[in-house]
Amino acid sequence: GINAEYMGHLLSVYFFSIGFTMSTKQKGSKDQNKIDVALIISKALSIGIIAGSLSYKVPQIMKIAAAGSAEGINLSALALEIVSFTLVIAYNHSHKYALSTYAESWIILVQNYFLFCQICYYQNINLLTNIEWSSAITLYAIWVGSMVINILPQKAIDTLFCLSIPIAAASRIPQIQSNYINQSTGQLALLTCMMAVSGNVSRVFTTLKETGDKIVLLGYLVQLVLNTTIVLQFGLYWNGK
Repeated sequence: GINAEYMGHLLSVYFFSIGFTMSTKQKGSKDQNKIDVALIISKALSIGIIAGSLSYKVPQIMKIAAAGSAEGINLSALALEIVSFTLVIAYNHSHKYALSTYAESWIILVQNYFLFCQICYYQNINLLTNIEWSSAITLYAIWVGSMVINILPQKAIDTLFCLSIPIAAASRIPQIQSNYINQSTGQLALLTCMMAVSGNVSRVFTTLKETGDKIVLLGYLVQLVLNTTIVLQFGLYWNGK
């Protein structure tokens, strides 16, 4: 059979060739002989991020399942992350940005739904009988529904998206605080956190190159700082794991 390393090389060439094709197609007839290297890299990075997002939360899900515990995982932080990703999708879709610049948000959101249910199971949280969580989920469903049927004006979506930056921060800070208090990263998966950092770095580049949206850029920069902090905590609290 074909080994994993060979398949990795094939995928790298494939992603790069697609990025090259997509970028050259966007050039006008006057620029047919010019190659925008930065755009090629941006497209290749976007495709790589999307491909990587398919397994983004898998290490975390598998680690919890293997341990039979969700110790150290902050459910409220994950809930805020779900809201943040939902806002990112709504904003980018409403502005008709290229799907390649945010498609991973769809994929990670689905994985977060599964992870949320998994954590509830291992932390013995019954979403049907827990009034706080059942109320929060109901409000979230109503909010998402209102966006799906397009009853929210663009200005409202833009305003809500601005809130995604502090929400994204709020989704990481409780986890950072929990790690600090426990002097341990618990059942957090290092690979997932490192993938988050690399994804943030890549998205800073693709945002600068393809959309130039300052709010989106600020959001990725904030996430980069906080996700990097969590990765550094693995080194600080490694003996406490």
